[in-house]
Amino acid sequence: MSSPISFGGFAQINFRAPLNAVTRQEQLLGRSKSFLTAKSAEYATLATKIADLQAAVSKLATREAFGGRTVANPNKGALTVIPGATATLGTFDVVVNEIARGQVTASNSSHSDKDTTTVATGGTLTIGGTVVTIGSGVTLQGLSDAINATPGIGVTATIVSPAAGSHQLVLTGTDTGATNGFLVTNSLTDGSAPVTFIDSDIDGTSGDTASDNAVQATDAQVAVNNISFVSATNTLTSAIPGATLTLLSSDSGVPVTVTIGEDTASTKALVEDFVTAFAALEQYADEQVASAGAGNKGSLGRDPLVRSLISDIRGVLTSSYSVGGAYRFLTEVGIGFDGGGELTFTKATFDTAQTAAPADIQKLFVSGDGRDGAFTALHDRLESYTQAGGLLPEAQRRHDDQVERVSDRITTLEDRLAIRRTVLKREFIAADLATTTLNQSAQSLSALTGQYQLF
Repeated sequence: MSSPISFGGFAQINFRAPLNAVTRQEQLLGRSKSFLTAKSAEYATLATKIADLQAAVSKLATREAFGGRTVANPNKGALTVIPGATATLGTFDVVVNEIARGQVTASNSSHSDKDTTTVATGGTLTIGGTVVTIGSGVTLQGLSDAINATPGIGVTATIVSPAAGSHQLVLTGTDTGATNGFLVTNSLTDGSAPVTFIDSDIDGTSGDTASDNAVQATDAQVAVNNISFVSATNTLTSAIPGATLTLLSSDSGVPVTVTIGEDTASTKALVEDFVTAFAALEQYADEQVASAGAGNKGSLGRDPLVRSLISDIRGVLTSSYSVGGAYRFLTEVGIGFDGGGELTFTKATFDTAQTAAPADIQKLFVSGDGRDGAFTALHDRLESYTQAGGLLPEAQRRHDDQVERVSDRITTLEDRLAIRRTVLKREFIAADLATTTLNQSAQSLSALTGQYQLF
């Protein structure tokens, strides 16, 4: 023979082919999962946009969106007016003849100090029928502390110093009003500097005449549009229906002209918030459509949910509402779409409608004649998308299920790939050993053939 024998079949086996096939399939699924994950983030963003819009709609779907009040008060030092949502509209002439005061009764005795001199060693001090008992020597400060420590006494005791080296005890009623005046009966005993109170009529009781007191307890007396009101406090809730009137100072005979008007600015602000929220949602939807057109598989541009949502909202906003008022369309109060399809709010149109028929705007927005208004209907329509079991949660659930299925397939492929690698590794080792053995045999045969050629 002129050439040696060779065996090379195993060396041509492509062990990578099955591994690459599984890897390519895994990569395709990985890209699919990446797109699905991106779409999950877009669903979350869409839910946020809808929630913002729904919050704005909810505020316009209730009567609380209307009836806000403004107050014009030229003399805030004399009184304040806080209107409720149902406060009566109009102009009110308010004359504060007297404000409610609590009684103030001061000792007419003067003491050189408040902490060392004993003012009583025993006895009682009765204030408003409540007895303060002194069982041992007390200073002026100690007496004040004993009064303040007595439950339900109805006064607050303080010590003032009108001049250097002069201290007086002052009793101030905790409640205002004529019926909350109090009497003081002083039966304190001994003391190097006794406490005394003015007793103008010398009947053994202080506080029963105006001259006994630094401030006499009085009721508030106010006239509103020439109707008189008397109150033990300076806060009146019935003088102007639906409003709280607080008296700060008296100026008898001088009226303060207060005007309560309707606050349309708050309603217009709510409409503007709604228009802004809808514009943000629509812009997001347009961006998703553009992204899908550019080939982004992770966008929602081709999701029918997005298209139907925008279409539904536009349908509600352009519908007619027979609610028994002067207005049937939102365009009649300034809310509509311009030539470019953008939602706009014309405040001048709203103001005109507000002047002509304010109650009918509320009907158009909320309800009337037993029918839903525009924003009540829109609120319900959005709920069909967002509530549990609604269109958006269901779309998200189906999408999440798809993501989970792809993830499971990837996991399965990874397991198969690991097994295939192990099997192929063993086969490769076995084939390599077999090839080595055959090559060695071929070499032996070649040597033997050479020996035979000698003969």
